[in-house]
Amino acid sequence: MNTTDTVPTLLLEKYILGECDRKEKDLIEERILCDPALRRRLDALQASNTEILSRYPARDFTRTVRERLAAGRHPSRLRLRFRPLIPAWTAAGVAVLAAVLWLRPLLFQETARVVPEATNHEVRMKGDPLPSTPSLTLYRKQNSNHPAPDQAEKLADRSLATENDLIQIRYFSGIKKYGVILSVDGRGNVTLHYPAGPNASTALETGKEVFLPESFKLDDAPRFERFFFVTSDTPLSVSGILAAAVEFARNPRKAANGELSLPNHITQTALTLLKEAH
Repeated sequence: MNTTDTVPTLLLEKYILGECDRKEKDLIEERILCDPALRRRLDALQASNTEILSRYPARDFTRTVRERLAAGRHPSRLRLRFRPLIPAWTAAGVAVLAAVLWLRPLLFQETARVVPEATNHEVRMKGDPLPSTPSLTLYRKQNSNHPAPDQAEKLADRSLATENDLIQIRYFSGIKKYGVILSVDGRGNVTLHYPAGPNASTALETGKEVFLPESFKLDDAPRFERFFFVTSDTPLSVSGILAAAVEFARNPRKAANGELSLPNHITQTALTLLKEAH
């Protein structure tokens, strides 16, 4: 294992924020001097944070969490809906990164697990080239009244869905090494599905189709739930991607059909589930 692999992304994020203690700071700076790959990794995180977060004002993450705790609410899905408070991008970068990292133990809870009949498998057959385009696939667990309740139904883009449907996500990374999966709904909520939290690695499994280990239940948000698979050749800032998604979700028309505003080196693919009206 090389030096780069031994330095967690969270520690690099803390270094960028100036939150490392003296020992951590000295360790990172010492390793940067002798490890060009670690230097490039740090530069990529800084560039991603700057380019994405400079577009968006900070959100009052801390106040929102305190209000939820005071009300005794412990959501099972991370939902982000915040109003602009601070116009300066430097303050936005610190607020979004620090607050999202702090939110993780409060807002990331395990949801119902669903294991479709299909399992993770190698995509490339002998002699076949490995596909290069990242893709996302959605499955719906059949209800208990279905003749085969353990089966999962593959959903096409713009399939109809309803409240309480259990959805399983599968991704294929193509040639991309890093990714974030999130969804935006018709109520303006943003939900993070992968990685497990803002401070987790965005590294993807390559060469196979991979099911996320946790499914989730659709709520009563109207109109749609759109799923985005954001990918890159370099590590991604989860908090930066979330900041872009929150801004995107504030415009209902754009959220229903548009794309996230992200740097050119970051690719994205989307799938939409249309919500049936009751």
